[in-house]
Amino acid sequence: MKRSQILILFLFPLFVFTQQNTALFKLTKNSFDIDTLLQKEFGKNKMEQLKKMSLTSPAILSINNVLRSDYKQKSAKLLGLCECYFIDGKLEVINAVGFKTAIVSSIKVNLSEKTFESNLNYRTDGIEMHKFNPSDEFIKNITVPLQTSELEFTTDSKFEHLGIVKGKLKGKTVLFYEQDSSQKGYSAVQNEIISIFECQFKDYNKLIKEMEQKQKLLEKQHKN
Repeated sequence: MKRSQILILFLFPLFVFTQQNTALFKLTKNSFDIDTLLQKEFGKNKMEQLKKMSLTSPAILSINNVLRSDYKQKSAKLLGLCECYFIDGKLEVINAVGFKTAIVSSIKVNLSEKTFESNLNYRTDGIEMHKFNPSDEFIKNITVPLQTSELEFTTDSKFEHLGIVKGKLKGKTVLFYEQDSSQKGYSAVQNEIISIFECQFKDYNKLIKEMEQKQKLLEKQHKN
């Protein structure tokens, strides 16, 4: 199994979608070339190195709070890793930055109804550092819904197994609180995010069947 597959399989169970209002996504003719955008933001050499490592699809996550108190600029454009899986009749798009400590934009899309819901997930490696209300205790691995959000897919996106999906999510989270070194011990946070992604549409059930068929073939070859 590739390193990218291990990463995504590890991340998927962590992100539970909270109950929230859904919104309609849009289709736009304004397509883009993700490689050009990535090279512009992060440099050609870095992107070539990533391709050699066979990582999952690179993406861009712009965010105004990056989970690092020592980071001088709170706002940053970050290099993310993206996956698009079709599971239980819904398309799930994940744009993840980091691993043990991670920030992840998660989108669940109902293609038949043209609706979506989205969250911003903080994975804190066991550290309790966020809460939704000042009177609450700090918790770890918080899932923050987006208060406002807009999702666009390009018209050349292929919503079929192994097709390429391109899109952009813009949104603002609900208000929550992050631990810091101030007198109160926390500060209010309301993140604004932009997630730009291009990834391969993977039908989870078809992937499982393909894996089972390969396994049966290997077992048959081994017996012979």
